[in-house]
Amino acid sequence: MNFSSWKLPVLAALVLSACIDEEPPFVIRKIEKPLSDTTYVVAATPAAQDKHVMLFDITGVRCNNCPEAAVKAKQIYDSRAGKVQLLSVYYTIPGGLISMPWKGEDTLNNTAANEMVEATGVSVNSMPNGMIDQALFNTSRLLGINEWDARMNERLALTTPVNVELSSVYNPTLHEALISIKVIYTQDKSGETHRLTIGFSEDDILGKQSDKDTTGGIRYGYTHNHVLRAAVTAASGDLFKSPLQAGRVFEKQYRVKLRSHWDAQKMHVFAFVQDDASKTILNCRDAELAP
Repeated sequence: MNFSSWKLPVLAALVLSACIDEEPPFVIRKIEKPLSDTTYVVAATPAAQDKHVMLFDITGVRCNNCPEAAVKAKQIYDSRAGKVQLLSVYYTIPGGLISMPWKGEDTLNNTAANEMVEATGVSVNSMPNGMIDQALFNTSRLLGINEWDARMNERLALTTPVNVELSSVYNPTLHEALISIKVIYTQDKSGETHRLTIGFSEDDILGKQSDKDTTGGIRYGYTHNHVLRAAVTAASGDLFKSPLQAGRVFEKQYRVKLRSHWDAQKMHVFAFVQDDASKTILNCRDAELAP
């Protein structure tokens, strides 16, 4: 056999294969260990905070109905006097084209997105979809966008047994954030187990987005907001290991190195406390990462 007669086709096939490789949809991360982690009980239980509510917009860059959901989520976020924390979760549906990243664009999908959603026990096979406080409404946690307003009002009308205080200090030299959180129980929940989840989101990320209302079906320079970038704790939450009586306080502090392309000036840190049995979020807060 003449070596040159088969060498070129094989090399060409290898080059073609390399050209069409897709970027992995997941960002591998590690769970941060707190710099400090203390708990104690105060004698005087503080007054309860107003309850805030988490809205999860489960979305994908190739989903042509998802921009409509993003508009709806922003309307809810803007109209609730700062009591809604919004998270755009770029979930990866196994084998699902609508959730796959675009070649050459910032990959918004990550392991935290899938872990956070799947920890609630739901199975996502279409977009857009949403969750409000991860709560179960009738028989489903997943909600279509036409349900978001009414269900949000239901959750905002409730009280919360736990206060959440959250802050961040950004070090631009090291491109890292020092996150401080205090969780204070204002009601006795000693018969329950709860988890704390902390993570980062980012605004003003420009990229491609499928859109049914755009000529050609794709918007270039689309602005992605409230994008879940990573979880600091386990995405499913870290378990509180002390009894949850009224007056119980948990204080934790984390130092987290940010990825090089994240813009700290456009980022938030968020935190929520959820009931371990029902997965329902009891309260949440967010704060600017670099105030």
